[in-house]
Amino acid sequence: MSWDPIDKLTVAATLARRLLNIPGRLDCRSGRPALRLPATWPWADTFTTALRRIRNLPQRC
Repeated sequence: MSWDPIDKLTVAATLARRLLNIPGRLDCRSGRPALRLPATWPWADTFTTALRRIRNLPQRC
């Protein structure tokens, strides 16, 4: 299957719009940063799952 450059841009734009433009705010409570997301944001579960998986990756120095 050959990808047209326009298709690649569309996929990248979709990912950026859904996961990188986050409608939340960053709080700092008790010295720990916390991301507050709206309960009705349709991508909240996807984002928090991805964030949890990234945090669980083994750290390499």
